[in-house]
Amino acid sequence: ENPWMGQANSLVKTYNKIIPMLPPDQSTSAAYWHSQLMKYHGVDRDFLYSPLAWCAQGYPLPTISQVLQEVLTAERVIALRNRPLDPQELLDVLLKIPPLSEEQTKKLLEWYESTYPLAKTRAEKTKADAEFRERLAAIEAKKNEQKKKKK
Repeated sequence: ENPWMGQANSLVKTYNKIIPMLPPDQSTSAAYWHSQLMKYHGVDRDFLYSPLAWCAQGYPLPTISQVLQEVLTAERVIALRNRPLDPQELLDVLLKIPPLSEEQTKKLLEWYESTYPLAKTRAEKTKADAEFRERLAAIEAKKNEQKKKKK
């Protein structure tokens, strides 16, 4: 739960790769709620995910999975046909769990970057790739404009 409190060297020796599970943005959270709830056939296909995603800001995806496991027990899944799932059921369980604070998220990122040297390199490469894609898109847009002018 708090990896920065342990010994980093032994953790690095045990696990050669670590992916920090930071809280997702609202659209990712909504997509995750949707994908996880649609696994259950009794859940209404018009179930509102946006309010859940908005309330779940600050919660990582494993916490959302934990909430779903607590609420959608075998008995509750059987009862879905007679008693549809209410978002309040999920919110009641979710709000009992404290979200990750900004301080915890910052500590996790600092620990990750200091413990795993490839983390900085990976972040720089990701940023460079994004800039490269933007330049390619700009070049493509110029080409399209020139083609339109020729017509």
